[in-house]
Amino acid sequence: MKRLLVSIAIVFISILTVAGQNHSFSLSGKWNFRIDREDTGVKEQWFKKSLDDSINLPGSMPEKWKGDEVTVRTQWTGSLYDSSYYFNPYMEKYRIEGQVKLPFFLTPDKHYVGVAWYQKKVTIPADWKGERITLFLERPHIETTVWVNQQELGMQNSLCVPHVYD
Repeated sequence: MKRLLVSIAIVFISILTVAGQNHSFSLSGKWNFRIDREDTGVKEQWFKKSLDDSINLPGSMPEKWKGDEVTVRTQWTGSLYDSSYYFNPYMEKYRIEGQVKLPFFLTPDKHYVGVAWYQKKVTIPADWKGERITLFLERPHIETTVWVNQQELGMQNSLCVPHVYD
């Protein structure tokens, strides 16, 4: 059997498949993980290192309690809210650091915008030798770059379609 180290920046649900056949297996479960706040992972070659945190996939970072605590200063990328939250005396108790509660629609408990790395060791079945193998990423958030055995496989950038790597 051949062992592969797959490093992926920004991925949520993934499946390895043999193209043209009904062979596939899910990559759901525990992945190594690391937030890359300074976007230095490529320069520092994180794809050659074992990442020091973990995350269970599928799921989003906020759903898995990864990212930053939400504060009244959190910069949302999009929102629909009532600005009285920020000045209404009744709401003051919900604006206290460490006790923040937001009444806004679809507001997560954790927040992060930026690069994150996901890494998983995968064993390819011996009977897949010589077959075309694809990696299917169902819902990545905008951009992914994939490394296999420390070699960059490629980059894709789309929010509306799955990313598929050959």
